[in-house]
Amino acid sequence: MSQAEYHKPHALVSKKTFDHVKRSGQVRDKRLTVVDTPGWWKGYPLIDTAERIKQKLVLSVQHCPPGPHAFILTVETGTFTETNRRSIEEHLGLFGENIWGHTIVVFTKGDSLKDKSIEQHIESQGEALKWVTEKCGNRYCVYDKQTKDQNQVIQLLDQIESVVVNNSGRHFELDETTLKEVEEKRKVAKVRANARREKKEKRREEEKRKRLKGQIQPLSEVRIVMLGWVTCGKSYAKNVILDKKDVRPSRTHQCKKHEGSVGDRHVTVVDTPGWWKYFPAHYTPEWVKTELERSVTFGSKAPHAFLLVVPADVSFLEEQRKGIQENMKMFGEMVWRNTIVLFTWGDTLGNTSIEEHIEGEGEPLRWLVEKCGNRYHVFDNVNGGDGSQVHQLLEKIEEMDASVSSCDGTPKTPETEVTESHRREKEVRKEMVEFLDKEWTRRDNELEEKVRAMWRETRRGDRSMDHIPDFSVQENEVYLDTRGLPIKFPLLSGAPQSEES
Repeated sequence: MSQAEYHKPHALVSKKTFDHVKRSGQVRDKRLTVVDTPGWWKGYPLIDTAERIKQKLVLSVQHCPPGPHAFILTVETGTFTETNRRSIEEHLGLFGENIWGHTIVVFTKGDSLKDKSIEQHIESQGEALKWVTEKCGNRYCVYDKQTKDQNQVIQLLDQIESVVVNNSGRHFELDETTLKEVEEKRKVAKVRANARREKKEKRREEEKRKRLKGQIQPLSEVRIVMLGWVTCGKSYAKNVILDKKDVRPSRTHQCKKHEGSVGDRHVTVVDTPGWWKYFPAHYTPEWVKTELERSVTFGSKAPHAFLLVVPADVSFLEEQRKGIQENMKMFGEMVWRNTIVLFTWGDTLGNTSIEEHIEGEGEPLRWLVEKCGNRYHVFDNVNGGDGSQVHQLLEKIEEMDASVSSCDGTPKTPETEVTESHRREKEVRKEMVEFLDKEWTRRDNELEEKVRAMWRETRRGDRSMDHIPDFSVQENEVYLDTRGLPIKFPLLSGAPQSEES
């Protein structure tokens, strides 16, 4: 038996895998079972992978009892960096150190090698890729889906049999404690998710009765402000709401009003610049703060709703919760009464409900949803369907507007005492903010092209790149780790060695 593990959502099949897919067949007079598992995004560290994905990876060993004989780790035959290596090491670490003795590397897109051998490719990529292949006992082969050469299948089967022989026929066994911990977490999350879902459905039934009694009147005009961190998918969500296409996805640099008709409603959506995902609010550039303040006074009337966009395909940590809370302070505490959490990339949930995702991610995401009065909605980025997801969202906005008064739209900035040390800290922050903006602008065209390439490759639209870019660095420049967090600032005298919110 073998089990498939993927370090990005491109595997030996074209369809994306968000849940386990099990297939069995007869090969070489042996019964072969293959379990296809959800993948993680290439280059993303383990901490960025959603909790449900990590749990599904660990529990995947239960789908071929008593356990898999081999794991297949697919790696594209493109550029392979140290960031990619660390991502693989961290994710396979979920299974424990013993997994490496059961793992085979399968290089996909073999046609891109052209006249180069796979050994030459491994050598050309340096120590990072050599580390992975050596960690797997130099077990590797190439897969090219453009050809129908059965030899590549035979080579893979030979590798699987060699793994079985090397392990004396023993299957991989996951630590029982690890397995029980994951199962218990899932069990608790399901119970809490059911309670949250029942609470939401009960409120929805009450809202329906109010509609029938005429207590909730449909709005002829709906005014929306989009909020969230950089590249969380605000612009994409705006396009879904207004049924528009954006062929050049890029960072939003200023507030922009977009209008359209959805059924009998005139809908106005104000798209806004985002704040940095991994940096606290004091790193948010002043021009972003100015544009955010301007978003609520962009028209003659206050918005009916703030849509706080949160991607559902990655983790949500305490630093994201704090960043959102701090950046939202400028609107005043009353803003939460008019805010709905809008989860994008709902298609990646697979058979996991949004409530299970909320509960599985833990207290930070639960806090955010509760802060918004348990108001949340999900957009499927692939299957837009008949527009019902947009109509349901607008109904939720109408219900929210009927139950609370609109925000007065007057931004309020918390007062702080400026001391000498505080002033020096602000100077250092200013340099860092300017650096981030400068580097983002410098590489904006390159980042846009990466987004477009990802869109073409995955057919998933305006993909959210949910981390600060890993900027190219030269000597005496700022260094960022794999999550985009500054490690050291040689240009900033007196700056800390690490900076986390």
